[in-house]
Amino acid sequence: MSNQYISLFSGAGGLDLGLTRAGFKPGLAVDSNRYACEVLRAAQPAAALMHADIHDVLNDGVLVTLAEMTPVQLVAGAPPVVGTIPGGHVDPESDPPQLLYRFMDAVAQARPQAFVMEALPVLSGPRWHGVLTRLRNQARELGYDTCTPVFDAADYGVPQHRHRLFFTGMPRGCKPDAAELATGRVSAGVVIRNLPGGTRDIPCPAGVYLNPKPVLRNVPYAGELLNGTGRVIDLRTVAPVLPAALGGDKTPVIDLMQLEFNADPWIEAYHHRLWAERKPPWTSLPPEAKMRRLSLRECAALQGFPSDYPLRGPVTTQFKLVGNATPPALGEAIGRAILAGLS
Repeated sequence: MSNQYISLFSGAGGLDLGLTRAGFKPGLAVDSNRYACEVLRAAQPAAALMHADIHDVLNDGVLVTLAEMTPVQLVAGAPPVVGTIPGGHVDPESDPPQLLYRFMDAVAQARPQAFVMEALPVLSGPRWHGVLTRLRNQARELGYDTCTPVFDAADYGVPQHRHRLFFTGMPRGCKPDAAELATGRVSAGVVIRNLPGGTRDIPCPAGVYLNPKPVLRNVPYAGELLNGTGRVIDLRTVAPVLPAALGGDKTPVIDLMQLEFNADPWIEAYHHRLWAERKPPWTSLPPEAKMRRLSLRECAALQGFPSDYPLRGPVTTQFKLVGNATPPALGEAIGRAILAGLS
């Protein structure tokens, strides 16, 4: 069996990078975003590339033709859950996530030895029971056994807690073997400080200001003490999950004094003033509060991308591609687990 894989909804190529590290050979990558395709072309030059909508790919029979030429070992992808309800929310009953079903249609055309679809852990929750049942039924009809392991990127050397469910399909009696694949944890500060100098970087255009009506929680790194929902990261620990909407005031903040001199984070003292001392908030940041939002390369580093990974497109698009990406280490982990389960 060839180790060729097909990548759908490829995005910035994090899952692809991980799968190639695990031993899979890129055959075809598909994405409807032109800038994602530019990234993929630079990052995976050996792969055939299609800038196309998944519906056109299915209607044209591209996957059938490819599978007839070379057997496909794996179909992989992270289809977005796109809602049509105002506000972007998805009700899995009244607003079904059709792209998840189109992924399974692609599996039916390519007939790979195995498949893996990345999703949020909520897919295994009660509200999504009907969706997951339909996916499992589709897979069963095609001859696959399925499972839904959930990985935390932090367990695989990524300085960020990013939990992802992997809906996998394998031949009857097989399942991914993730035993002893975890590598341990690393702090956000270690990774950011180790970024090489001279790498082209793009600062986040959003500034940092005090929230005149701060929302307090019992810890300094929660609530909303600053403008926007991008909270301060404690560089001594693994970072919280990065939001998909990076590039604005949802982008996390770092304390430059903590980054450069290992100083105690200013936000902790300010939180103590508000929470414990019950004093009023300040109207502006004092001179000692030297904070800024994460840059593009820092966001990419917290996702686990190499410092020289090619990114393309307008600034807002590059931030969005990084925010929506799969950490390559997760792709490598699930890829190795699938290969181990097939052996």
